[in-house]
Amino acid sequence: MTEPPDEETLHTDETTASLREGKPLGFPFQARHVVDPPPILAHLREDHPLVPVRLPTGTPALLVTRWEDTKAVLTDHRLSREALSKPSDTEIIPYEPTSIVPPSEYGHGLPYRQTGSSFHAKHVDHLRPRTRKLTDTLLDELLAQQPPADLIKHVAKPLAETVIGEIMGIPASDRAWVDAQIPLATPSTPSTQSETAGSELFAYFRDLFETKRNSPADDLMSSMATGQLSPQLALEPSRIIALCVRICMASMHAVHAAIGKSAILLLRQPEIFSALGRHPHLTKPVTEELIRLSTPIPATLPRLATDDAEFPCGTIPKGSIVIASLEAANRDPQHFTDPDHIRLDRGTTPHLSFGLGNNYCFGSSLARMELEVAFAALAERLPGLRLALPEAEVQLDQQALSPDIIELPVTW
Repeated sequence: MTEPPDEETLHTDETTASLREGKPLGFPFQARHVVDPPPILAHLREDHPLVPVRLPTGTPALLVTRWEDTKAVLTDHRLSREALSKPSDTEIIPYEPTSIVPPSEYGHGLPYRQTGSSFHAKHVDHLRPRTRKLTDTLLDELLAQQPPADLIKHVAKPLAETVIGEIMGIPASDRAWVDAQIPLATPSTPSTQSETAGSELFAYFRDLFETKRNSPADDLMSSMATGQLSPQLALEPSRIIALCVRICMASMHAVHAAIGKSAILLLRQPEIFSALGRHPHLTKPVTEELIRLSTPIPATLPRLATDDAEFPCGTIPKGSIVIASLEAANRDPQHFTDPDHIRLDRGTTPHLSFGLGNNYCFGSSLARMELEVAFAALAERLPGLRLALPEAEVQLDQQALSPDIIELPVTW
């Protein structure tokens, strides 16, 4: 299996030769910094916008890194997620919980139909006061500690776990366990441990489904289990279970990871953090920049080219498996001026952190709201917030599909 090139080997003769000869590079690339993309991505975006890679399973694929090409990957019907959703393709994407969703139901339209209004922007906005109250409670507990304290443990995790846990109806005592299982079940390299974690996660939601069906409450999972949203769906528990895992991946784990990474990005520019505390109207533009820079899910899931496709980066032959680097696209200097920094005067080019078109993340409104509330509260209540250790000493869990911050000590 090809090992991912790191920062130190990026410009070695061997790596250069591999790129020149079209030999596949191991993907995903190992993160060398807590929030910055692997340096090789900028190199590929500039000089090798369409490059062969090898997935952890050994499957060959093509990687695109520019914004324009990533947009095409997300919207071109010739690059199909449905075509990769057969059971036989689990060896290509062994960690994907949605693989048990029937091919005809693939895509982000499915969760919108099955979750009713739970993730629509208007409904999410009604959750804002409750989310702010919860955030203030967590900050009260944080401030009661003697600094330094872990922002992930005391704010990011409990906030994300509680918000989506209340929506779905996951018991409070189980939420931390569900959150912890997600990175174990979706590692960058599949293993026996990940298979076990995935099985345990699905078994948990299978039991919860039965509980909700027999004793429904006022929550999303009860509505799905009893057929209030879709009578047909209620007869197919496996689809509900897959959808619940999908929601937890996007709205629990990814959100808490985004809060941690965004905190580091924001504290790099203390003038922005200070302005945010004084001027609440900056919350939305700052949050959009944090979502762009943190890119909670760094790459798209694989797609299969069902026909030859001509992109700006080159030709993608029929039968190719294609992946786009969202984190590279979100820092493409051809579309974002000063791409590595928060800019309050950013233009209209959208970031691609939440996908695009039919592949737009159905939980984006909820994630935005949580991040807006979290950072508005942090800036207002902890104006002296700063890291309690150098950035370089913040440790990452490299085993996760999206490398996570293990802990983030802060002081104030």
